[in-house]
Amino acid sequence: MDINTLADKFWSLYINGINFFKNREELDGVVLFNNDPEAMNRFKANFVELYNFIFDKFMKKESKDLDRHKTAAICAISISQSKLVVPANIISEEEVFVGDWTIAINVALTYLLSQLNVELTKVQSKTVERLYMPPVFTCERLYPEVAGRHLYFNKQDGGRVSPLDLAEKFYLLECITLERNGIPCETLIYRH
Repeated sequence: MDINTLADKFWSLYINGINFFKNREELDGVVLFNNDPEAMNRFKANFVELYNFIFDKFMKKESKDLDRHKTAAICAISISQSKLVVPANIISEEEVFVGDWTIAINVALTYLLSQLNVELTKVQSKTVERLYMPPVFTCERLYPEVAGRHLYFNKQDGGRVSPLDLAEKFYLLECITLERNGIPCETLIYRH
């Protein structure tokens, strides 16, 4: 798939995510979503730059495109860096805002599940309904929110969110999902 078409697809998923989150009562008046053309251009520029960098630096010459794990990671990072989701009100120093990362992770996981099923239908007639997430024992948040919070704090602590590290986490979620559905992870050896 052409990189610009892929960026458009992610932007569409982001807008769908916005519409989903806008309907949640607990977010009413809490967050603002930036879906103006400037925000879209900022997202696409981030996505294309990071995609090309990872492709050029880490892929074999015979590769046609990035795998779904890296692509999903690049999408999440591009959303979070584009400041597409912001708090509606000034928050105190004791509060943190991870809404951008929460939506970014969910958009990336939606793409990952979709592409996993595309690959599964190529090698067998079975698909999976959802990604299995590890249980969270330390709080009552769902795994995607916890993952988003970890990425947020990593960046706040002076770290950088590596697309390759995030891609590895997505790969592991995929393997857990496959194994839970009785499908050996090796079923989807990459054919790039």
